[in-house]
Amino acid sequence: MKKFIAVVLLAMAGLLLFSGPAAAQNQQGLNELKQKADALWAERGDLNKALEAINTYKEVLKLKPDDVGAAVRIANCYWWIGKNSAENKDKMTFHDKGVEAAKNAILINDKEPGAHYWLAVNWAEYGKAKGIIKSLSLIKPIRQELNKVKDLDEKYLNGGYYRVNGKVYCEVPGLLGGDRKKCYEYYRKSIEIAPQHLVNHLFLAEAYFEDKDKEKAREEINFILNAPLEPDFMPDDRLYKRQAEDLIKKINKK
Repeated sequence: MKKFIAVVLLAMAGLLLFSGPAAAQNQQGLNELKQKADALWAERGDLNKALEAINTYKEVLKLKPDDVGAAVRIANCYWWIGKNSAENKDKMTFHDKGVEAAKNAILINDKEPGAHYWLAVNWAEYGKAKGIIKSLSLIKPIRQELNKVKDLDEKYLNGGYYRVNGKVYCEVPGLLGGDRKKCYEYYRKSIEIAPQHLVNHLFLAEAYFEDKDKEKAREEINFILNAPLEPDFMPDDRLYKRQAEDLIKKINKK
């Protein structure tokens, strides 16, 4: 019996000896993959880099299936590529993949606000690309997901709950729940939470333009054009500055 116990202890010691370095090596490989994915994400202005980032984050999930951060970033990446695609069919393809990626993130951790946020915005963009009927059918689930974001982290992604809800209130017909007053209230709340975040100002500028308030629209556009790029949102901010430039051209034509 003593001999058997000794053999078992020796075997356990051997497992610990070899599993220690292996575990450390796996962790190092995981960290390197995350760093690579994050570096590719930072260069997402090149959509090919964004696609590479998705594939790399998927490799992270193979090594660590419960990494909700990687899962959320995949949904974010798909949204970004869809948002920057020229053709509606491509937009639908990528936003549909973004929806599935966000649902996967929710399965990993339904307390992660980003999972619910990127599900809502991918749904919103998918509906917009698909057409008005699909878009209207998604209003209820979009708002449900946004409410979950608010419950988990009201300030998530620089006032994302208020920014996206404001967009919904602005774009949906009044008979189906649209409300211009709430639209402005929500946009202003997003700016109150994150005054430096350019897209908050862009959405407000677009609302002013739609309501023919040129001067207030110009104020928001001037803020966007003169503001520095946020370090974590440089590709996004370049896009928003271009959109602001396009909007000021439209204002000056009228």
